[in-house]
Amino acid sequence: MTIATTIAALQVLHATVTGVTKAPTATPASINTADMPLIITIPGPATWEQEYAGGHEQTREYIVRLFYGPVGQETVDEAFDAVIPIIQAIGTAYQDDPNLGGAVAHIDTGFTDTGLDGQLMFAGQMYRGCEFRVKITEKW
Repeated sequence: MTIATTIAALQVLHATVTGVTKAPTATPASINTADMPLIITIPGPATWEQEYAGGHEQTREYIVRLFYGPVGQETVDEAFDAVIPIIQAIGTAYQDDPNLGGAVAHIDTGFTDTGLDGQLMFAGQMYRGCEFRVKITEKW
């Protein structure tokens, strides 16, 4: 299992979430407003372990950022109304597919989200959105 494979599996799952317009496997240089709501997944810190049978195990936190729109293009209540169902759908998707279709050992329970904080920076631009922190265990 590789980090790139896990990101790809997450993005495939994210692309199936109702309300998500785009979930690219490669991080774009900038965000086109026509592509939002957009999800970008970034590999975070990990713990690496050697398993007793000679295999390997890694538990990595993936930072999943949902970008809804540039700050200032809608009212806060409009952003809340549009993004809350997407946040719910993403969390449910993780619970419904805890091994990403067999791509990983499991998504750890206790993943978190920031709620709609409206302060996600990307390529020098502020966006409204939400950030999930998802720990995933991989074995190979």
